Amino acid sequence: MRWRFFFWEALASIRSNAATTMAATVTVLIVTFLLGIFVTTAWWVYHYAVGVRNEVTVKLYLPHSYAENGNARGEVANQVRALPYVKSFEYVSPEDALQKMSLSARKAAEAIQFNPLPPAFYVKLTDASKASTTASAAQKITAVHNCGDPPCVTYGKKITDRVLNTLKYVLYFVFGLMLLLGIAAVVLIQNTIRLSIFSRRREIEVMKLVGATNAFVRLPFMLEGMLTGLLGALGALALLAIVYVALNGYDRGLTDPARLVGVPLLIAVLAAFGLLLGAFGSGITLRRFLRV
Repeated sequence: MRWRFFFWEALASIRSNAATTMAATVTVLIVTFLLGIFVTTAWWVYHYAVGVRNEVTVKLYLPHSYAENGNARGEVANQVRALPYVKSFEYVSPEDALQKMSLSARKAAEAIQFNPLPPAFYVKLTDASKASTTASAAQKITAVHNCGDPPCVTYGKKITDRVLNTLKYVLYFVFGLMLLLGIAAVVLIQNTIRLSIFSRRREIEVMKLVGATNAFVRLPFMLEGMLTGLLGALGALALLAIVYVALNGYDRGLTDPARLVGVPLLIAVLAAFGLLLGAFGSGITLRRFLRV
């Protein structure tokens, strides 16, 4: 019964302070909308970085004679299996390697009537950041060390490191923007709710003087802030749904980030964010008015 009282008090306050409530709702809407975009972008960047890391392949090249010598390749395979951080590996013959090349490269090989590509082992790692360690250990394999045409071990170090470092800084930038948005939202919520509380400061003082507890005074305002935050979050979800449908109709690839995060999960996160944002903004604003 008491909760119903607090709820109706919060609704009455929202109706009587429509302008400040609208300002707070729009603030939460904008912040939550941007947060939804940043969350999906950050998750896509993270997923892409993981994909890049998983695609890192250490290539161990062998002398051309090993293409026809299965026993020798078997001995090298046992040594490759013993290398650190090896997840899996496969033997790639010169013919298979040529098929992986571009059409122009295949035509060039046909023109010279010779396949210059050596036999090789392609190694996938359990930890892509340890590629240099695996590559150094692979150099100690005699057949690899004497491949005849250096470099005998490659893994695209410069490109891989550049991509991973770039993605890392993009993630830092996106999370930094999300943090700034959260701080800005709390400040704006504080300002808008402070106007509502300031207009009722005499009422709060009287309630305190007649013995009302801090919790009794605080709860209606907390509910008001939570309802305001929830309304803003629902508005942001509606905008995000419109953007999602529009992008999905234009190019399904543009909506992949939302599918990666999971639409129900994103809805739950943003709704919870709106509720917590409103409650937190109201709570910290009320502290000074409760000191009577």
